[in-house]
Order: sequence, then C-alpha cells, then structure tokens
Amino acid sequence: MARLNPQFTIAGKPYIMATQLMAAIPRTEIGELITDLSSHGDQITAATDFLFQGF
Repeated sequence: MARLNPQFTIAGKPYIMATQLMAAIPRTEIGELITDLSSHGDQITAATDFLFQGF
C-alpha cells in the first residue's frame, strides 16, 4: 500500500511511513530532528487522507 505507507530516503536509507500506526505521543518522546520532509507534503497528506477518509 504505497499510498498509505509512502517511502522516503534519508541519508541513503529507505524509511517507510507507517501512517496506520500514527498516535498522539508526548513531544519528549520524539528524538532530535533528522531531516525536513516538507517537500514530501503532498505524499504525507495523501497518506493521512487515505487513512482517515478512504480516498
């Protein structure tokens, strides 16, 4: 399900966004910033739309 779980390459390594595992967590549980994925905003929005709306 590429649309639900887009893949991003960070420092030469592939990472898959597990949209369906998204949850609210305290900011203190999030590590340091590794990269900026804002250029992939359309993919991220499409994944969350698909998860919540089915389109």
